[in-house]
Amino acid sequence: MKPAESSLIATLRWYFARRHQEMRTVFVSALSTPALAPGLTPWFPQIDGNELVVVDTNVARAVDALRPPGASKTYDARERWVSEQAAKLDLRTFEPELPAYSPRVVQEALYAFCSKSNRVARGDACAGRSAPCAECAPTLCPFAPFGAASERRRLHRRKMPPE
Repeated sequence: MKPAESSLIATLRWYFARRHQEMRTVFVSALSTPALAPGLTPWFPQIDGNELVVVDTNVARAVDALRPPGASKTYDARERWVSEQAAKLDLRTFEPELPAYSPRVVQEALYAFCSKSNRVARGDACAGRSAPCAECAPTLCPFAPFGAASERRRLHRRKMPPE
């Protein structure tokens, strides 16, 4: 096997292993986290998905922006960080129907905040602004000029071959 083929295979193995873990967690948590889908979680309470964390691209970017520089960027390290932050919160202060502790709900909040399409669909006021609001977390906000979405576009352009 040529070195380039070996590198490609290693990259594909890493990608599919990560995606497999992420998709398993999404599936199980969808069926077992009532705060995300009230009345539609047949596996709860036998299986409680509140402690599950899905680390997708938006969540990874948010966690990396919020942690100190040099922190580990593995799936497990990011998952652990979200769980640690969730332990510091009582989610009932935001919404009385939520459980006091749910890393899955905290992770979902990070995901929703960093996702431009989700915020537009929810009618987020930032979607129509010409500049980020004063309360914005610009490194995470997909509407900020140097936020998550701008950074993705910049990186994507840098990786694309010249036309």
